[in-house]
Amino acid sequence: MDEAITKALEARPEIIEARTAVDNARLNEKAVKNAARHQLDLTAAVTPQGNNLIDVIPGVPNDTFVTGDVGTPIPEIPKLDNYVWSLG
Repeated sequence: MDEAITKALEARPEIIEARTAVDNARLNEKAVKNAARHQLDLTAAVTPQGNNLIDVIPGVPNDTFVTGDVGTPIPEIPKLDNYVWSLG
């Protein structure tokens, strides 16, 4: 008789639903604790790029520069002698 009562109680939908709700609450608690932890991210990148050609304009002070033709740096990329480094 006791075994039958135990099986009947375990099969009741509201008891199953209550157990599921308790399990979900425990999982949510773990998720909230993990989200509250400190985090440290490190990023690094090295990118080859073409050399920008810089021309000095005659009659303009030497600290004023004009970049060369837009297409001219592109052939410089395969030489791999100019890199952009970034860390974050």
